[in-house]
Amino acid sequence: MARQRLMFVVTFLCIAAALLAMAASAQARTILRGTEDARVTNKGAQNPAAQVKFLATKLHAQLLRFDLRWAKLEPQRGKYDQTYLDQLAQTAHAAVGEGLKVIVTLYGTPKWASDQTLWHYVPPGYTPGVYHSIYPPAPSHLADFQGLATKLATTFGSDVLGYECRNEPNAWFSLYPQRTSSDADFGVRRYAAMLTAFSKGIRAGDPDALVIAGATAPTGMNNDLGTSPKRFASVLKSLVSSSVFDAYSHHPYTVGGTSNTAPEAQPRYPKYTVSLGNISTLLKIFPSKPFYITEYG
Repeated sequence: MARQRLMFVVTFLCIAAALLAMAASAQARTILRGTEDARVTNKGAQNPAAQVKFLATKLHAQLLRFDLRWAKLEPQRGKYDQTYLDQLAQTAHAAVGEGLKVIVTLYGTPKWASDQTLWHYVPPGYTPGVYHSIYPPAPSHLADFQGLATKLATTFGSDVLGYECRNEPNAWFSLYPQRTSSDADFGVRRYAAMLTAFSKGIRAGDPDALVIAGATAPTGMNNDLGTSPKRFASVLKSLVSSSVFDAYSHHPYTVGGTSNTAPEAQPRYPKYTVSLGNISTLLKIFPSKPFYITEYG
């Protein structure tokens, strides 16, 4: 039996009662109060089971989302850090034991898999010509990315509800470059290839797990540093079959903070930004897909 498909999942870096009240008023939506806590998944974390218990019993979280860096999991091609992977699996199992659902987000690229032909593209403040985890994997290493996804899904099994492919891939600090002189949609195109491989890998390891696309950052200026969430989603829709993924996710932060703008207000630059105020622009792109808010605070 396929795992339950949720219409909305909201995870927070900090849990806000006001947002929960607002979210609860949405029609025909399921809201899970979630959290993200690196203390439970850092390599060598102390007593993650106790941390998970605290999240469930004291913060009353219903979902735990945690990030995994590919470079830490597979520092050398085909050689996994089994101790770290076992720790993560135990944490996920402990979370399920406390009644939490689990979403895993995989991001970053190890040096051995990085596309070295892109190293001459350099974001501000970075050293040119050297490895950074923000570069996508080389096309020749997409099979390795698929293999890692299978490894994760097989290891975690039914303890994990779903897997997100990359974190905020429309932003330079996650996937760079977003645009090149010859391809205005370079970042999305590379992400589409990654998502396809990721999907095949996850489904080979656990056919019932959700494959979650997107996890997009709230803004992007459609240049080498960022792609707007709406453009990213629209181009992705044209590149991959809807069967490749099961749900789409977004992080609708109010850009620049909330001191002068209510979270539900329209963003200042709606052409480039998707916040809570205009999140319907993304919902319309994938109307048949469950939509997740997997990061907000």
